[in-house]
Amino acid sequence: MCGILGTTYLNITGEKMKIALKEIVRRGPDNQDIVKNKFVYFGHTRLSILDLEQRSNQPFSYKHQDRNILVTFNGEIYNYLIIKEDLIKKGYLFNTNSDTEVVCAAYCEYGLDCFDFFEGMWAVAINEGSDLVLSRDRLGKKPLYYSHIQNESVFFGSSLKSVSILSGQDKLNPEGIELYFALGFIPKHYSIIENISKIEPGNIYHFEIKDEACSLLSVSKSKFKEKGSLGKLSVKKIIYASVEKRLQSDVPVTTLMSGGMDSTIVTSILNKLKPKVEAYFVDFKDKRLSEKKWADYLAARNGIKLNRFLMPSEDLNIAFKDYYSVYEEPFADYSGIPSIAIFKEVSKKYKVVLTGDGGDELFYGYPHYYKKTILYLFFNILKRFRDTKFLPQSVKTIVNGSKNEFESNYLKNHGILTPFATSIINKNFNDCIKKSKSFLKGVIEYDRDFYNWPEKYLVKVDRSSMFSAVEVRSPFMDENLIGKINKIPTIFLFTPYSSKLFLKLVFFKTFGLKYFTASKKGFTPPIDKLRDTNFREEDFLELKLYLKINCPNVYKQIKKYEYRKLRKDKILFDRFFFFNEWKNSLKDNSLNN
Repeated sequence: MCGILGTTYLNITGEKMKIALKEIVRRGPDNQDIVKNKFVYFGHTRLSILDLEQRSNQPFSYKHQDRNILVTFNGEIYNYLIIKEDLIKKGYLFNTNSDTEVVCAAYCEYGLDCFDFFEGMWAVAINEGSDLVLSRDRLGKKPLYYSHIQNESVFFGSSLKSVSILSGQDKLNPEGIELYFALGFIPKHYSIIENISKIEPGNIYHFEIKDEACSLLSVSKSKFKEKGSLGKLSVKKIIYASVEKRLQSDVPVTTLMSGGMDSTIVTSILNKLKPKVEAYFVDFKDKRLSEKKWADYLAARNGIKLNRFLMPSEDLNIAFKDYYSVYEEPFADYSGIPSIAIFKEVSKKYKVVLTGDGGDELFYGYPHYYKKTILYLFFNILKRFRDTKFLPQSVKTIVNGSKNEFESNYLKNHGILTPFATSIINKNFNDCIKKSKSFLKGVIEYDRDFYNWPEKYLVKVDRSSMFSAVEVRSPFMDENLIGKINKIPTIFLFTPYSSKLFLKLVFFKTFGLKYFTASKKGFTPPIDKLRDTNFREEDFLELKLYLKINCPNVYKQIKKYEYRKLRKDKILFDRFFFFNEWKNSLKDNSLNN
């Protein structure tokens, strides 16, 4: 796991490359290097996990017959040994035990189709002659930003700040701001900086370099090619296999475990594969926020050694100060604060952590799935009562329009939706519903493709962990498992009367009958004091003036907002609170307007 950057602009100074590389050094503290050839300038910071020897440092050069490949790679390919075995049969030679070398050889053999064979997470740049290829994994676990204006040079990297430094782009993007205030994060290819975009999950960009000018030859999508009989196994066996394949590491592995189901399943399996595993449990002094009761019960039941980390308020304060060194773009997720602190603690002993991320999106674990389904099912009936006193205002807002506006109206209860943001959100939501041919499955697909995974939860996990040089692996986000779950009828998975009943039954020995009474708490830190001290009424008024200048479309929506009323809605309050913190961070970084 590492940080990558590069450009086709060869006249860029070595000093600027070093400054940009410094922005990602925390992602890879074990080695840093920059390599230049006739076509590209690549940089890399390494977190050594597989093949710890210097021979696997990057940027990595690979030769096969008369072909020369240069790569800078961030990620893990979990099935690299299987691919390597096939390539050896085809005559490829290997000098390392790393997955990076396998990526190079696979590209030599299969070209752009090589990504279809990879299971894992990656952001990678590959150069061969005048070709430059940028690719991001299909779920969007690893970040990859780029800047390419018309046929000019390409600049790319794991960090928005790095790409801003390399490209010189630093003007704020009003569209990014509009999407942030609607969602609490910036989705799809958009970013907070004009002319810097994210490569969307699964996309492959193929450029041709001619005298430092670059033309985009193609944008294609990698498609997961399931190999072997894994998809024919039971859900339980696929989850076991998913955990096992994520144990490939030359350094020790641990887990994060709460009192919840997903992290407990991962930890209990790991404990069977590697007995006496040490799991980290994050706890708060406020008993209303603590999951200690269930964490202790599950640890005792499954013989798990639980390392309880009682997070002190000073750790939260320190983590909050680092918030935008970590996340770079406006990002309103309060659990991102303790995430920074816990990975800092874990990094004292470990580089690799397994988590239960992704389980709720697979097994219908969020309450809003039930809420949205009921509202959509009875939409026309509820619409008849929108002018009465029988319905709460939140429901009236949702049914105040057509079904094609369902999601944007749903979000209006806690967000600021401009016409632009509304159009983007409704298009993505309705496309998922149409594609899935089922409202409920469409909502799940929407969460996986647009709302929850790529630029929200996966951003939180990747940035907070890599800030402390820790790699997170998520067994539930396995493409074999996702494919298997997609084939299971909804009636077996959607059980609102008992959340994730399917998993409770499949892993009954792990949880026992007593756990059927457990309720989902979520990861909620005590940050009210941070809210009170860091975003007061004067800050709100100043922020409104800032938005009036930098994003008039949002300002039109909020110009009559009052701080007193805003305090009553914590979700909406946090949109302003975290954006204001991001705005203040501009004084100390390269993204200054």
